[in-house]
Amino acid sequence: MIPLTSRFSEILEQRGVLLHFKRGDLIYGLDDPNDMIYWIKKGRVKLSYLDETGRKLALDIFGEGQLFGELSLTQVDKRELLAEALESTEVVAADRNRLLDQAKRDPRLMFEILNLIGSRSRSVQHKLEDMAFKDLPTRLARVLLHLSDTHGHHTPQGLQIDCRLTHQDLADLIGATRTNVTMMLSMFYSNGLLKKGRYITITDERQLREKGYGHKEQLN
Repeated sequence: MIPLTSRFSEILEQRGVLLHFKRGDLIYGLDDPNDMIYWIKKGRVKLSYLDETGRKLALDIFGEGQLFGELSLTQVDKRELLAEALESTEVVAADRNRLLDQAKRDPRLMFEILNLIGSRSRSVQHKLEDMAFKDLPTRLARVLLHLSDTHGHHTPQGLQIDCRLTHQDLADLIGATRTNVTMMLSMFYSNGLLKKGRYITITDERQLREKGYGHKEQLN
């Protein structure tokens, strides 16, 4: 994640409207007008792609302080993704034209926008590479580690992911069926990599990284 500068956050709050969503609410859907960019003030949002057969692939989960819907700044007319609230969520919605007008007068803001779009493009590319070349246990290990990096904190039991994730949420994130994710999670629990509970806790981060990346990584 590329953190927003305080200047960018300030502009979004000044020029945006605060919206409230409950868990499961759709913030925008396919073919909705692509004219707003969103900044998460509180909560979490899942962004997903829906193919022509209706199968869902979740691209990522975003949390407090992050932007989504940034492709509206490219002047694409219609949304190509779904944005869904994973919990009680507050977002600031800013009109793309007003934001672009501001960026024309502030080159630093334009640079930050381009940097954000480039970063998101690389993230999608890496996900597609994983989908094409990695098996399901590897993809599950990697997505759990990614979520722990972006939405986790350390506890006495291990590294807890602070999102309430269903097996279907994880299946959407790695392009698998819910049944296969349930079986893989059971294997991870049995091997001592994870701990069951309301939230997923990684109890053996080193072993999970070996499973996800195929080699031992130095942990801080």
